[in-house]
Amino acid sequence: MEDEDDEEEDEDDNRRVHFSPKASDIWGGSPRSVPSKSLSQAHNGFQTTLINDASNVRFVESRGAAFDFASEAFFGNARLARDRIHWLFPADKDERVANMLSWVQKMSFNLGTYGLMKFLERKERGALFVNTIFRMHQHPREPAFDYLTFNQLQGTMDKTLQESVAFYDPARLVIVFVYLPSQTGNSVAIWRRKVHVPDNARLKYQGEVNAIVKTLRKAEEYVVMVDEYVINFSPNVQATSEKKKRKWWKLFLS
Repeated sequence: MEDEDDEEEDEDDNRRVHFSPKASDIWGGSPRSVPSKSLSQAHNGFQTTLINDASNVRFVESRGAAFDFASEAFFGNARLARDRIHWLFPADKDERVANMLSWVQKMSFNLGTYGLMKFLERKERGALFVNTIFRMHQHPREPAFDYLTFNQLQGTMDKTLQESVAFYDPARLVIVFVYLPSQTGNSVAIWRRKVHVPDNARLKYQGEVNAIVKTLRKAEEYVVMVDEYVINFSPNVQATSEKKKRKWWKLFLS
């Protein structure tokens, strides 16, 4: 498993960034509307997905319920993405986050197969999301996952989320996001990990993956939606930001 804090340089030429501050054709006119397909099933029960390998592992799926409290943070219209979604906070400041990231690493072999299965099911590049503090009532000791596609992540207006999902190789990697909502649910701290697809799963499903990849849009057609352009760099703003980051965990304590 790898930490994916830096985007690959060879992807830069393929990216298209589109500034859309008010409206778009995505999800009925609001570029930051909650994608209904991913979250509308939030209260329709729970589901577990069986991984077809010798470990017989099942992962709990929240069907969007894990996003209920944090939907404003991911898809809210009131604030810019940089004020809602916070990257690069030190994970060791919160035991829940540290434990979840450790669990993701421990389960990386099975998560790699699970993420591949979700790609085959949804037939589009996407990522696994897990809410650090959320559990389904039926599975109080197990984290619950959601798989959001690139189209759905456009609604966040967050450049990092979209670029992470737009250009990875689904036959080899699975993108996992671990997030921690603030006390109000208006913001999230988030961490990104890359999990390798096991060789046996990749070889077993290579034909299916290749067939789906051929139907996907071209790299230049993955349009990254943002709600602002950063023009000027201010040292004073950076200093203020760094000061806030040192105490970020106080906003996320339960």
